[in-house]
Amino acid sequence: MKKILITGSSGFLGSRLAYCYREKYDLQLWSALFIAFAVHLTVHVGQAVAVKSYVPGLATSLLLLPYATYGLWSIWLATNGWELVAWGTIGLAVTAANLRFAHWLGIQSDKSHLT
Repeated sequence: MKKILITGSSGFLGSRLAYCYREKYDLQLWSALFIAFAVHLTVHVGQAVAVKSYVPGLATSLLLLPYATYGLWSIWLATNGWELVAWGTIGLAVTAANLRFAHWLGIQSDKSHLT
């Protein structure tokens, strides 16, 4: 349960940041999180191809990929290419850091249950 709450916290944090800076950076913050989400969908598909089997999240990823593609196209039309790459990189970095923290927290939780 903790892992789910922690990994979901990046979206919550991002939405709070977007609310606080809604006049200035709302599109950029939303774009960063959405690009990271779209890449996350492709990771699930890549995992399924790599293991040649079903992985959790595959069905949802396949259903959401067309919408994610449309969302990315919309972001492309609203921003320039460099801005898209920059905010996408920021979104991926924040998501990767959050995932690393969630895994670390899960390991710590497992260790505490073993002792």
